[in-house]
Amino acid sequence: MDDIMIEDEQTPEQLLTQADQLTEVFDYQGTADLLNKIDRESFFTNEDKFHYSFLKINATMWLTHDFDTSIFDFNRILDEITDKKQSIYALLAVCQLGTAYLSKEQPKQAAYYFDQVASLLDGIDTEKYLYWTLFMLDNLTNFWSKQRQFDKSNSYGHQALALARDHQTVLFMETLNFTLGENIAYTKGWDDKEARQYLIQGWSFAHFAGNQVALNIMSQLMREHHITGDW
Repeated sequence: MDDIMIEDEQTPEQLLTQADQLTEVFDYQGTADLLNKIDRESFFTNEDKFHYSFLKINATMWLTHDFDTSIFDFNRILDEITDKKQSIYALLAVCQLGTAYLSKEQPKQAAYYFDQVASLLDGIDTEKYLYWTLFMLDNLTNFWSKQRQFDKSNSYGHQALALARDHQTVLFMETLNFTLGENIAYTKGWDDKEARQYLIQGWSFAHFAGNQVALNIMSQLMREHHITGDW
């Protein structure tokens, strides 16, 4: 039987794709557990190694909330990457440096990194890196919403929605729709029909994706503002 059976082993790329999917629904413990099963030395390319490092640092950041260590580690990725303009993981490290500084309540430092992300996004191969392009647009939408720069947030949010429609994907639809709904609600009121539509769409996508972390946050906010499906 050993001569005719082939072991069904997953490639590093397949395992990292699974880790990406866990990251999308904020399951950072699941991401870390999966990555711990991967032999980093078995990776075939430098890109796989940087992909692994980025996911591991990002998951650890949210599990420990040790943002200072995460800032050091993301900068270490940047030091290791030779051609930063051509590497998606260099750009992602810059993005998460912005996120780390935002979490440390240092918006000026965060804006410095998010502005770099925005200026470099045009150079990304969207076809190859659709997931990560939407990931960064989602982060930009969220950051500028938190800074109450709603026009800027809406611009990135609608760019991401258009990109998702073009590629027929529901990636990040829960957070993008919900943030756009919040932006409208903050400017026009929580009773605004368009705001409620975006908010409920975001909640529905989160429910569909099984994104329990997002659902909990969304449900609480919707209860506070008496938002229901009657729109």
